[in-house]
Formats: sequence, C-alpha cells, structure tokens
Amino acid sequence: MSKGMLSFWSADHFRISLFSNESWSINSDRIFFEITSSEPNSISERKSVGESISTGAWDSLTLEVKRSLNRVDFLIRPVPDPQQDSPVAVILDIEARFNKFLPLVKRWMLNQSVAVNRIAIGCGALLPATDVEDSYKKLKQFIKVIDIDASRFREMQFQVNLPIPSKSESPMVLNRITSWASIGFQSGTIGNIVDQGPAIASHFAVCNIDVSSDAARKIPISTSVLESLLSEVSSEVLGILDQGIS
Repeated sequence: MSKGMLSFWSADHFRISLFSNESWSINSDRIFFEITSSEPNSISERKSVGESISTGAWDSLTLEVKRSLNRVDFLIRPVPDPQQDSPVAVILDIEARFNKFLPLVKRWMLNQSVAVNRIAIGCGALLPATDVEDSYKKLKQFIKVIDIDASRFREMQFQVNLPIPSKSESPMVLNRITSWASIGFQSGTIGNIVDQGPAIASHFAVCNIDVSSDAARKIPISTSVLESLLSEVSSEVLGILDQGIS
C-alpha cells in the first residue's frame, strides 16, 4: 500500500462485519476472548432480539464485539487522550491498526463453524484542513467523479457507490460506498466568560467508507476464498483513503 495520502488520515472508528444465513449461537464475550485472549470489561444482552455486546480494551483502543442472530461486528474506537492534539478522539496510523487487527479476525473467522456469505469493512476517516476552503481542496484531490469548486462549495455532502468485480471470486461484486463532507469544530476555554479565550476552529475533510461483498449472495463463501476476500476488502478501504475514487 502506498504511503502517499493514507498516512495523513486518522479515523474515529473502523469496523469489520461478517454475515451469514445461519444464526451464531456463541456469545459476544466468548468471541471477544477468542479474538483478544482477554475478557471484556462489560457485557450486555438483548435476548428478545438475539443480541449480545461485549466491550473492552485492545491495543490501547476500545473493541466492541456485537453478535446478532446472523451478523458479527467488530468495532474499533479510539480512547480519548487529553494529550492528543485533536478536538475529537482519533486512531492514528490507520493502515498499521488494520494490519494488526485483520489477522485476528481472519483466524477467528476461519476457525468458527458458521458459514459466512458476506463481508463488510467500514471506516470513518478525517483529514485535517486549515479552513473550509482548504477542506474542499482536499476533497477535490480524492473525489474524481465530480467537479468540486472549492471557492464556492459549502455544506457539501456527496455519497456514491462504485461497485467493482472481486478479484477473489467471480462473479462476486464489491460494493464501494463512500460519503464525503467538510466539517468544523470550535473549542474554547471553559470558565468565566471574561477570561474565556477565543474559540479555536478545527476543520477536516471527512470520508465514511463501507466496502462489502455482494449483499444479494445467499450461498456461503468457501473457506479458501474467505481469507483473500477479507484482505481484498481491506485493501479497497485503504486504497480509497490513499488514492480517492474515480
């Protein structure tokens, strides 16, 4: 993977989801332990809808494992750090985190008994900008399917699905949904209004990504394909942050 633009992005979350036509009977806390070799900090269940959620620490981040009847989600979020120079908690070095967590999911996925028929990976990414216009100039570098006028555009929200054939298995299709926007935060000192310093504005170009195998597929994906497919979907997510869409 290129270390071009990818290294400048951070993330407020990333997610790996597995889908099946069968129901998972294993509880989320067991999945959490099998993934991390540690117990979760909290467990909650909604038995009426067959949902189990376990949350705990992984690699200085927060991991949430959510198991519903025919779906398992692995959601990674940052732990707020007062030393981090950002108005929102973010995951730095997205590629390294992906590459560290992906093998854990692969190992679990290949060793469990429920057949998987769909895979999805999502990510919420932020790219720092100096101001609103700069955020649109950055978006223009990545969105190559429309013409963005950085001097005029405001409050733009653009979403598109650009499907491609899967390299792992034919005729499987990968859906590549991306949503792009410009956002800003304002922060100031809390205290006596007389002593309060000026608000500090932070601007970002934002990209929310969801890359998934074909939702219409009902037959299980063979074990021999699953590992390469998960790597392929992950590469597509990282590639969008590195090269954009065209």
